[in-house]
Amino acid sequence: MKIECIKKEYVVESDWINVRKDQLIINGKNVIDYYVVEPKDVALILAFNKNNEIILVEEYKYPVDLIMTGLPGGTLTRGIEDPLTAAKRELKEETGYESNEWELLMETYEYPTKETHIVYFYIAKSCIKTSEQQLDENEELTFKWVPFKDAVNMVLADIIMHGCTAYAILRCAAINPELLK
Repeated sequence: MKIECIKKEYVVESDWINVRKDQLIINGKNVIDYYVVEPKDVALILAFNKNNEIILVEEYKYPVDLIMTGLPGGTLTRGIEDPLTAAKRELKEETGYESNEWELLMETYEYPTKETHIVYFYIAKSCIKTSEQQLDENEELTFKWVPFKDAVNMVLADIIMHGCTAYAILRCAAINPELLK
């Protein structure tokens, strides 16, 4: 397939997201109004304690009008903030927990058909509480510790419906089957 972009125009530019309207020629045909969404990159954390439990957060998600269960995490600006630094900051802000044992589980594109952002997944081991939550002004969430095996079952039972969270939990389980015991 041959794709040529003949025009790019930003229709939304903000601190959180940019939206671009590209005019493409695909195999010799004009395709107008091909929109590309450029959200900030994201760092998500599988935060473990010594009992193989992970932190799950519950937070209202306005676009789908649901309280959803997911992993702690947040955004970063590519090229400005290191993903691991963002992961450490977000874990502490959202939960008050920290770790000295960090490992990159994976990085992936969430929806590369229309979006450009990268999602970085980290494992934080032996997390300990060092402070209270330090949520952003417009942030409201709760968190709880859940046995990792139960988190996997929550994905399989469609209780965890956040795609990135489900993917990270199942990938972690596949790579670390000993966590399921």
